[in-house]
Amino acid sequence: MEQQAFPTLAVVLVVGAVVAAMLGGILRILRKPAAELTGMDRLIGYMVVGRYFTTLHARVSERGYRLSAREKWGLGLLLGFLALIIIGVIVYGYRHA
Repeated sequence: MEQQAFPTLAVVLVVGAVVAAMLGGILRILRKPAAELTGMDRLIGYMVVGRYFTTLHARVSERGYRLSAREKWGLGLLLGFLALIIIGVIVYGYRHA
């Protein structure tokens, strides 16, 4: 029987890296003052967050670019879920090896 653990783990790691890059890019865009946002920054923000990008940018900038407790919990849950998937794939691979 052919093992699928490594390809699955590779896919999960790639998806995790893409999600982390997107979060890092959005946080980088959100930390720019509104006057410094380029058209590409606005387009990327709109593509990821949708029509709420300008509202989100204004709310984060008025808080001094600090995340609220709710946003920290959301990011923590997202990272925890990703870690759970990665650990599950590794355990599954060792159990069925």
